[in-house]
Amino acid sequence: MVLDASALLAVLFREEGYEELLEELRRTRPHKVAAPTLAEAERGRRQRDLVEQDREFQRTRREFQEDLSQRKNEELAS
Repeated sequence: MVLDASALLAVLFREEGYEELLEELRRTRPHKVAAPTLAEAERGRRQRDLVEQDREFQRTRREFQEDLSQRKNEELAS
């Protein structure tokens, strides 16, 4: 079986349907991996960037929520 690099990225980033693909990979051996194209490499880089941006956004959102809760509690206490 020859794997397309996008299939490996789908498993790596746990995209929808990756479980079935992973099971198929386990059942069939040996594997050859096709060289990724520039578009696939760029897609992977952008996806990693997006994941990192989402983490940062979620962290900032949590900090904001904590600050808001603290201010509400301080106001209720006074």
